[in-house]
Amino acid sequence: MSLIRNVILVLLTAVLAGCTPLHSGEYRALTGKEKNEFIQANHLNAGAVRDVHNEITVMTFEDEQEEGFYTVSSNSKGEWSTSYFKTPKNKELPVLISGVAAGAPFIVIKINAKDIWENGRHISISWDNGEVQ
Repeated sequence: MSLIRNVILVLLTAVLAGCTPLHSGEYRALTGKEKNEFIQANHLNAGAVRDVHNEITVMTFEDEQEEGFYTVSSNSKGEWSTSYFKTPKNKELPVLISGVAAGAPFIVIKINAKDIWENGRHISISWDNGEVQ
């Protein structure tokens, strides 16, 4: 199974999560050229690459030892602001869930279990207020 096929990136809007913008317009998501430059500069085996609210770009990655995601944004000078989440790779986990709740929120769901891919139909997210999406 390819990395792109087994990574689902669910991006939640600020309206759904009730959050305010991350950088108040000072930073923006990367352009296509900047995304390619970041991937090359960091030697990433990138999977899903998505923009959240045009404020940040989220890039999932994995290599032989680790998997996770980077969040990257760019200011008017072209300087990058980055953060990342990495965890040791564990194919025994049927599903890996990670993400960010503050700022421009998002969830990364990586499905490793072949039976879930073959038999699953949809993913639902249940919020504290009882809403299901």
